[in-house]
Amino acid sequence: MRGFLPPALALACALALSACGSRDNVVVGGRGEAPVRLAQRADCPHVGVLADAADLTRFRPGRGEDLTELVLDARVTGVTGSCDLARRATNVDVAITIQATRGPAATTRVLDVPYWVAVMDREGKILDKQVFQARFEFPSNRTTMRLTGEEVRLVLPTPEGVRGRDFSVSVGLQVTEEELAFNRRRGPR
Repeated sequence: MRGFLPPALALACALALSACGSRDNVVVGGRGEAPVRLAQRADCPHVGVLADAADLTRFRPGRGEDLTELVLDARVTGVTGSCDLARRATNVDVAITIQATRGPAATTRVLDVPYWVAVMDREGKILDKQVFQARFEFPSNRTTMRLTGEEVRLVLPTPEGVRGRDFSVSVGLQVTEEELAFNRRRGPR
C-alpha cells in the first residue's frame, strides 16, 4: 500500500484514527467511466475514472495509427476500493483493474502500463497525484491479459469542518498528448 500525504502528516493522521467504517457496496460510473465498486458511506469522496484517460492506445513511433503498427491497447475495466471514516481522517483504499492487449508491433512480451491516482478538492484542483506501473508479462499463447494493480491507500486529513466528501479521487491511464488526442478522436469505448 502507498500513502499520499507527506510522512509527518500521514503519521499524525494515523495516530488520530479511530475506525468507524462501512461496507455498503455501490457502483459509481458515468459516460466514459469504467465501473467503480467502492464500499463507501455518504461522507466518502467520489471515486471515478477520467473518461479521457480510461484508454491507452500506443502505436509504434512515427508510423501512423494503423492496426499493424499497434504496440499496446489498454483500458481501465474497473476500480475497487473501500472507505473508512476516522476521527480526523478519511481512509480510502483504491485498486485499478486494467485490460491490456499486446499489438502486432510489440517487440517484447513484457509491457508496462502507467496509471495514476489523484486526489482533488471541491473545486477540482489536484492536491496530489501519483503514477504507478502495471506490468503485463504476456505468455507466448496470449495477447490479452487483465490485472489489478497494487492497492493504494489514501489518508485524507479531515480536521473539524472538513469531510471526506469534500475530496474526490480520480484514476486513469497516464497518456501522452498524442495518445490523449487519439482518445478524444475515437471517443469513449
